[in-house]
Amino acid sequence: MVNQSVIVCEPEGLHLRPAGRFARLARKFQSEITIRTGTKSINGKQVVSILAGDISQGDRIKIYCDGEDEEAALEALVREVENGKGIN
Repeated sequence: MVNQSVIVCEPEGLHLRPAGRFARLARKFQSEITIRTGTKSINGKQVVSILAGDISQGDRIKIYCDGEDEEAALEALVREVENGKGIN
């Protein structure tokens, strides 16, 4: 299992578009993808779960990847966040 922390900078937090992009990318990998924020544990492959996580600007999220392609998954998801595609 690998993980990395990221702070959400998008003014509206993880709203529909960035949540959808994140989930689509996460589904390309075999690994389990989990987003943790505070006490919440969110399935990173499900848009509805990400939206229900109510992740706002300034929240620190931790992305966990667990599986055979975990390193590649984490690298891609962190890159997605850091490229400012609505979540940064």
